[in-house]
Amino acid sequence: MPQGIGILLDDDELEKKQKTELHLEELETQLNLLSIIDKALITMMLEGLSMREIADVIGLTEPNVKVKIHRIKENLKQQLNNLKQ
Repeated sequence: MPQGIGILLDDDELEKKQKTELHLEELETQLNLLSIIDKALITMMLEGLSMREIADVIGLTEPNVKVKIHRIKENLKQQLNNLKQ
């Protein structure tokens, strides 16, 4: 492989890494804007708790937990997509 191509690949990899880090920072910012309850719901979901377990801990019904988590995820997606534009 010519030396110039290797340098381009490294630049591409660096750019990809920088974009990934930027997206993670944006996600962290959006997560920090969530209410305490929403943060708790997302944290427990990411830790692998079932919807039933989350509902028991938070004191909500299981359907309500499912709806809340769905709305939080959709809101995060929308906020991150808005930042990309």
